[in-house]
Amino acid sequence: SWPSWCCEMRLVDLTLVVNEGMPVYPGDPEVRFRGRESGGFWVSEVCLGSHTGTHVDVPRHVNPQGIGVDGIPLDRLSGYGRAIDARGQREVELEEVPRTEVVLFYTGATVDLAEAMKGGHPVLTVRTAEKLAEAGVKVVGVDSPSVGSLEVHRVLLENGVIIVENLSPKLRELLGKEFFFIAAPLPLKGLDGAPARAIALLPE
Repeated sequence: SWPSWCCEMRLVDLTLVVNEGMPVYPGDPEVRFRGRESGGFWVSEVCLGSHTGTHVDVPRHVNPQGIGVDGIPLDRLSGYGRAIDARGQREVELEEVPRTEVVLFYTGATVDLAEAMKGGHPVLTVRTAEKLAEAGVKVVGVDSPSVGSLEVHRVLLENGVIIVENLSPKLRELLGKEFFFIAAPLPLKGLDGAPARAIALLPE
């Protein structure tokens, strides 16, 4: 029989739907789908960038010699987490890092993804990134196109902190709650990142 805790959890899908014509980060490949019939089956060709929609950034994103997305074990992409309300802040400063494995920042940006791609959404400061890395956080996530500057990315990724960007607006449901977070990217050999399914498990 199933353990009792399996029936006492609620799943929250934090993943944006990927569709043709969706907003992408300036300079990134556009999303294109092309379907065709093959031996009686329907097969689709999918063209998109490695940082399309909800996705993970891994060390190779800032360092050609860094670990690719296929080299990140799932236990580095999951853990107990807390969500922080960062709405209204241009630069997110953390006075104290929560004692947890995953820290997610709710900005409200992906409510209007096209507008978010123009910039102006809250971003982490370098000092906040340093505090998160020093605290041993495994994953930092945002519901916006980017956690911040190149330096912010470097501080996190070079210290082994995996980044998840473009989480869905459902991140709001996690504010003030404890949860278990999982990001499951496609293990694309040697790549700098990949689209991911991101979910949170909430105790009922």
